[in-house]
Amino acid sequence: MKRILFFSMVALALVACQKQTNVIIDIQADSSLQAMAYICNLADKGTMVDSVMITNGVAHWQTTAAVGEVYRLSIPDIRFRDEFIGDQGTVMVDLTGDGTITGTPLNDSLHQLFTRLEDAPNEAAVATIISDAIVLHTNDALGSLLLYYLDMFVEQEEAEAAFDLLEEGAKQPGLTQKILENWAIVKHSAVGQPYIDIEVEYNGETQRLSDYIGGKNRLTIVDFWASWCGPCKRELPFLIDVYQRYKDQGVEVLGVATWDAPEASLKAIEEHGIPYPQILNAQSIGSDAYGIKGIPEILMIDADGIILARGLRGTAIEEAVLLHLQD
Repeated sequence: MKRILFFSMVALALVACQKQTNVIIDIQADSSLQAMAYICNLADKGTMVDSVMITNGVAHWQTTAAVGEVYRLSIPDIRFRDEFIGDQGTVMVDLTGDGTITGTPLNDSLHQLFTRLEDAPNEAAVATIISDAIVLHTNDALGSLLLYYLDMFVEQEEAEAAFDLLEEGAKQPGLTQKILENWAIVKHSAVGQPYIDIEVEYNGETQRLSDYIGGKNRLTIVDFWASWCGPCKRELPFLIDVYQRYKDQGVEVLGVATWDAPEASLKAIEEHGIPYPQILNAQSIGSDAYGIKGIPEILMIDADGIILARGLRGTAIEEAVLLHLQD
C-alpha cells in the first residue's frame, strides 16, 4: 500500500508538467457518415478534450495532446478499437473496415498488438501476449497502456510485478495514477472486506446496493453487466439458474447495469428473460467504487455485508453459493 501511495503522489506531481504536442487526426469512413467525433482523456474518467464534425465520412483536424497521454476517440453508435496515444505526427483513423488507428510509431505498435490479440484463443493467451509486449515497451508511453490492459486479465500481484518492470519513460503520469488508484480501491473491496454501498438515481427513484444486503438475504450475488457486453450475456444462464434454484433459500441475485443506457438495459432484460432485480443507470458509479476495469464482474456478499467472492464465472457461481449456504 505504501508503494501505491508513493507512486500516486509522484504521478500526480508529474501531470502538471507534461509536454504538449500537436497531433493531426485524419478520419476516413463511409461517405454517408455524418457524426461528431470526440477526443476523451482515458485517464481522466473520459473527460472530453476536443471534438470535430465528420462530414461525408471525412474529418481532418489538428489538436493539442499531452505527450504519451492515452486518449479515446468516441463516435456515437460506432464501436471500434478507439484508444490512441498522444504521439507527434498524423494519427490515421480508418473506419471503412473494422476500425484501425495507426500513423505514428506508438500507435502502429498498438495496432500490431491488437492484430495479434485477435488470434488469442483465451484470456490466458491474451495476458501472455500483453505481458510479452510490455517487455518491449518498458521505457515508452505504450508501457503504461499495456499495463492497463494486462490488469484486466491477471491478478493484481502479477500486474504489480509488471509495473516494477517499467522505467520512468513508460510511467505515463495520468494513466499510471489511474492504475495505482484503482489498485488501492480493489484492495479495499477485496474478499474479506466490507462491501461498499452505492447509490443510483433513475426515473425519479433512488436505489442502493444496501437495499439488497442482509435481511432475508443470506447471500447476495451482484452482477455488474451491460446489454452490449458479450461475456456478460454468456453469464446470464448461470445467474438465472442460481436465482431460480436458490431464491427460496435466501439467495438474491442483483444486476447492476454498468456503462449502459437504461433503455438498452431494459430491452436486454426483456429479451433474455432476466427475473431478478436490477439497479439501472449505474454507469460508472459501481465500477468506480469497486475498481472494476472490465465486465462482467460478479461478486458475492453475505448477510453481514462481507465480500465472500469476486470474479465469479460460470459454474463457480453455484459452487460458491453451495459452499456458503453450508456455513
